[in-house]
Amino acid sequence: MIRRAVIVNFVLAVVLAQTQPTCKNVFDYTVCSSVEGVLTEVKQRSHHDRLEIFNFDLTSIEPGAFKNVSLVTLYLSAGNRISNLQPGAFAGLPNLKNLHLQNNAVTPIPGLFQELPHLERLTLANNSITHIPEGTFNELSQLKELILDWNLITHVPEETFNGLSELTKLSLDKNPIETINQTTFSGLPKLTSLAVERSEITTFAPNSFESLAELKNLYLNWNNIGELRAETFKGLSKLDFLSISDSAVTTVHDGAFRGLPKLTVLLLDQNNISTILSGTFIGLSSLYHLGLDNNEISVIEAGAFEGLSSISHISLVNNKIATLPSGLFAGLTKLDSLWLVNNTLTAIDRAVVQLPSFARVIFEF
Repeated sequence: MIRRAVIVNFVLAVVLAQTQPTCKNVFDYTVCSSVEGVLTEVKQRSHHDRLEIFNFDLTSIEPGAFKNVSLVTLYLSAGNRISNLQPGAFAGLPNLKNLHLQNNAVTPIPGLFQELPHLERLTLANNSITHIPEGTFNELSQLKELILDWNLITHVPEETFNGLSELTKLSLDKNPIETINQTTFSGLPKLTSLAVERSEITTFAPNSFESLAELKNLYLNWNNIGELRAETFKGLSKLDFLSISDSAVTTVHDGAFRGLPKLTVLLLDQNNISTILSGTFIGLSSLYHLGLDNNEISVIEAGAFEGLSSISHISLVNNKIATLPSGLFAGLTKLDSLWLVNNTLTAIDRAVVQLPSFARVIFEF
């Protein structure tokens, strides 16, 4: 009987131990989690406003796990596999400004971030997110930066970003998004930086960016765009930097860059452009640098660079240019350098093409 009682007590002790949370000290915090990977409690032992919960193999966060701690920055990324989060998971974090949830399997749901009214930066990269339900970000009125890279988002419906009235930076890199339309980025009146790189964009609907009146930097590299149509970027009157490199662009239509008076840098490198039409860049009176390296350019029409009154650098490296039309650089009084490395053309008559006397022409590195 005694032996049986000992065995029973031992088994009960083992079972009890398995059901009790395991607690570890992480800097100035005590972090407790269950054997199933549920974060059950976080206690603050002294003042430290940053916490990195790495390699806990977490799958979920129990509502109320955070006990009114004074965290400003919280990392829940490396070494976790969080997939099941419900409203209340982040209760008790009234001062949180930076939340990093990358490299998990978080499914966004309405109300998930409702206890974080002061959040300014949210990272949800690499979570296998396929869509974002309307209302997911409604309570994040102070959010300034949202990172959604490396997910599986194919479509961004209207009102996806409702509530993000203070957002200034949005990154959607490495998502299989194919089409951008007039409502994709609605509700983002203060956005200044937008990146949709390494995606599968083939089409921009007319006026796709018209609502982004404050946008200054736009990154669209590594897509499959093909054509840039007239007024694609209509409404971006404050845009300063535009990069559409390595995106399979073959044709730039007349008026594609119309309405960009503040643009200073335009990068169209590593595309399949063969012809630069007359008037392609009209209206870009502030453009300082134009990059057209590694294309298939063999024809540059007279008037192709018309209107580039502020241009300082034009780079046409690795193309198929054999001749330049008369007066091509007329009016480009600030042109400082013209890069023509690796073209058929090996010399130019400055007077004929009206190149400024001080401009450098580079034919080899």
